[in-house]
Amino acid sequence: MLKKRFSTRPSHSGVDLTLTASLRRACAVGWVACLVCVSSSPVRAAEPARLAFDVAAEPAIRELSPEFCWFHPRAAAIPGAGKDGMPAVVMTLMKHLAADDHYSGLYCMRTDDLGRTWTRPVAIPELAWRKQAEDITVAVIDTTPGWHARSGKLLVIGAKILYTASGNYGSLEKMPRSYETSYATYDPVADRWSGWRELDMPEADGKFFRVGCGCSQWLVKPDGTLLVPVQFQPKQGGDYLATVLHCSFDGTEMKYLRHGTELSIAGGRGFTEPSLALFQGKYFLTLRNDARGYVATSDDGLEFGAPRAWTFDDGKDLGSYNTQAHWLTHADGLFLSYTRRGANNDHIARHRAPLFVAQVDPQSLQVVRSTERVLLPERGVMLGNFGASAITANESWVTDAEFISRLVDPNAGTRPHPKGADGTVWVGRVKWSKPNSLAVASIAGESQPVAQVPADRGEGTKTIVTVAASTPEFTRKGEGDVIELQDGRLMLAYMEFSGTGSDEAKTRFVIQESADHGKTWSGHRLLAETAPGDMNVYSPNLIRAKDGGILLIFMRQHHTSPLTSTLHAWKSTDEGRTSKPWSVFGKGDTYSVCNAVVKRLKSGRLLLPVTFTPKAGTGYGGVVLLSDDDGLTWREAKNRIFLPLRGVMEPHVEQAGDGRVLMVMRNQLGSVQMSESSDEGVSWTEPKSTGLKAPESCPELTRIPSTGDLLMIWNNTFDPNFRSHYGKRSPLTAAVSKDHGRTWQHVRDIETDPKRAFSNPGCRFTRAGRAILNYWTCEYLPDWRMQDIIDLRVAVIDTAWFYESKTNAP
Repeated sequence: MLKKRFSTRPSHSGVDLTLTASLRRACAVGWVACLVCVSSSPVRAAEPARLAFDVAAEPAIRELSPEFCWFHPRAAAIPGAGKDGMPAVVMTLMKHLAADDHYSGLYCMRTDDLGRTWTRPVAIPELAWRKQAEDITVAVIDTTPGWHARSGKLLVIGAKILYTASGNYGSLEKMPRSYETSYATYDPVADRWSGWRELDMPEADGKFFRVGCGCSQWLVKPDGTLLVPVQFQPKQGGDYLATVLHCSFDGTEMKYLRHGTELSIAGGRGFTEPSLALFQGKYFLTLRNDARGYVATSDDGLEFGAPRAWTFDDGKDLGSYNTQAHWLTHADGLFLSYTRRGANNDHIARHRAPLFVAQVDPQSLQVVRSTERVLLPERGVMLGNFGASAITANESWVTDAEFISRLVDPNAGTRPHPKGADGTVWVGRVKWSKPNSLAVASIAGESQPVAQVPADRGEGTKTIVTVAASTPEFTRKGEGDVIELQDGRLMLAYMEFSGTGSDEAKTRFVIQESADHGKTWSGHRLLAETAPGDMNVYSPNLIRAKDGGILLIFMRQHHTSPLTSTLHAWKSTDEGRTSKPWSVFGKGDTYSVCNAVVKRLKSGRLLLPVTFTPKAGTGYGGVVLLSDDDGLTWREAKNRIFLPLRGVMEPHVEQAGDGRVLMVMRNQLGSVQMSESSDEGVSWTEPKSTGLKAPESCPELTRIPSTGDLLMIWNNTFDPNFRSHYGKRSPLTAAVSKDHGRTWQHVRDIETDPKRAFSNPGCRFTRAGRAILNYWTCEYLPDWRMQDIIDLRVAVIDTAWFYESKTNAP
């Protein structure tokens, strides 16, 4: 595979960025940037908007030992897995032993309360040293953990290295596969670590003879694939080069797909320890070199422009050299953490203390000097290799440890350093002045995935909030759907009805978002309005597209008599900020779709259950629409579903664990009726009763991700003598099926007020194991008519809550 290669040459004064003539022409912008960098009168662009922040340095642990010191502490958050919905933070670290760069197997420590308390470091047996030969030990070093959304795993990436019995690695560097990118996973649900695996590379006996992701920040793309920066060295040796690998990852195995620009520099051992960040649509790569630190940018995370040396915004050299630097990203600012000379620290090896943080101008690629803060102190010894990660929307952490070693001091580990160093593993908190909507729970993610919680782990909680209350202008708020955004926020799209709030009223779609797992909502904004000449716009459905975008599926109702409508799909590629038309289908038909009903099967097929009006008769029928091209085209299932009286209304579908697809529906027969499909929605059986009593109201059927069980949410009552709908729409009840919909257990009421109706539930699960259930509610009048003043509520329910009731359905 032919790749672009950017190279540099040494000058009489050290290392510069002189490019070949052809690359000068191809990369004029980068070349001009280099000239500006060394100019005596640098051109100053407008400064980026400043983002205020505070800092605090706190010890996670302190430990002095003459045998080792802790090294490479790096943290990643698993949102929702800590106490009270907080993230759990896992820090991986290892022991630096007596020889230079001689490290132990991997250890980890954990906090469930955002660092107020920590466990002691615990050795991970699966990630300990292993023997390759009698006198050769295999270790994995320079590790960086991060959370992987799609697999629900903590992924740890590092570099395999070989040691002799004395801890020497240099004498083994010419052995094949002596230095390889390696990875392991942690499953927080099973509380289980995997063993180390190596990433297979092309040209392993040539260009990629030695290749490792060492101390590098890596990213997860929305489709679950990885962008992994690495350093590599060809078989003939020489300086290291840097590139970014694009890899797939299925939760178990990483696979190389391709790699990007091969970045090189002559001298100073080349480019090493690259770290990658994404900020406002552009990728930033910081690179270590013995003489200076460098930075490069890319539009796609793979093809990078020419690196340029790090400087302050006054044009002076940053002073960071022969060490790593790492990124902190905030929605409103890009930040760099680093060490440098010029801080009264000439007594510190490589000037590796104190550790600073400062804002970066993403246009000029310079560090804004006035924003620089000391994050971790200098206490007489250098700080080791460190990590940087977003933990919550309010804080990012930089973790490091004091290097107290007999390599430097024969008495190291027996007493604190006179200036205070005592073997502290530091947590440097960067406290943002405004919430960070890009908080990603780890240094290694564009998305904020969250851990699933097993149903039997502790007590579950339920929180109910009114998201949108009725107003004189919009008397009815309801019929919504929720999707979890890549950064962990929740986005809720719902309807606002004007006038009387009837089903025929003019409507619009609006959006609100939540950054605290659904407890509060804000940011009200318009999504779509009724088209001119139409009756209304109805029933938002949200689902992830295969490429990571968001599909919005809904209907525009044109007329009531006869009912005619058109179904639409819109697509967003920017996490719901904007959407564009994707497809139009069912034009002028009698289809009617409910909110929150679109589902994706394991095969990738989309199913959209709809109601239709038969040409003959007075009742409704149900049918499922299928799409195998991610919503571009749709077709009907082979057969339609019918029931007596008013027929089939507001159908919902879900795939059971045994592969069957089940459909439940609103009807007037006194119980939830269910139809089955054994061919992924193509054909359907005649509906039969589930035995769950129900009025004429909409039932919801979904699957609990962490257990695979089915969850039904419906109105658990039936009264044929009630004023309307064959009974009250109260209580709103949940039940679980552990046998793929055949029987139902753990029956428990969500809402119980007998004077209110609760209807049209739509339930989506977050990756933290929380159900986000939206539904509308209104009061009954004294004559038991439902009021037209209708509010939208959201219930946030832990998975465990659904299992706490011991009541079985009759």
